[in-house]
Amino acid sequence: MIKRAFWLFVTFVAVLLVLLCVLFKLFPMDYAEMIKANAEKEGLSPALIAAQIKAESNFDKNAESHKGAMGLMQILPATADWCAKQMGKNEYSEQMLKNAKMNIEIGTWYLSYLLNKTGDISWALAAYNGGIANVEAWRTDGIESIDAVPFPETVSYVKKVLLYEKVYAFLYNFRFSH
Repeated sequence: MIKRAFWLFVTFVAVLLVLLCVLFKLFPMDYAEMIKANAEKEGLSPALIAAQIKAESNFDKNAESHKGAMGLMQILPATADWCAKQMGKNEYSEQMLKNAKMNIEIGTWYLSYLLNKTGDISWALAAYNGGIANVEAWRTDGIESIDAVPFPETVSYVKKVLLYEKVYAFLYNFRFSH
């Protein structure tokens, strides 16, 4: 009986380790320290920023969308230029969006700005994806729920980031608690 319980325990631990390895493979922890530092600076959860990067670029710092958004957090150059000016970064150039440190810093600042403007993380994410002007128009039109937003891509994006955030919250707690 004791021998069987021991082997059941060993099997359980092995399965748990495999699941953790799969989670870490599917949900990269690249730039974890940089993400954590910028998120904390802006009053956001590192798990949220990691989730957003996962949804935007899957941690590819050279990613570029068909609309011209660049880098880890897929920031449009015009938006990044505006953000850099607001942040007092006079040395900003579009090429800096391919730099992970600069991209995370600007993208995190921008999400924090949108959160302050909208007052709700779901609406801030919707603004990040679909534009703040659209979010303001939707809310003026009486749309109270992300599910009612007329852009299916934006609805999907918000839900995906919030789901990924739960996974990253677990992974960040696991990583930084040891």
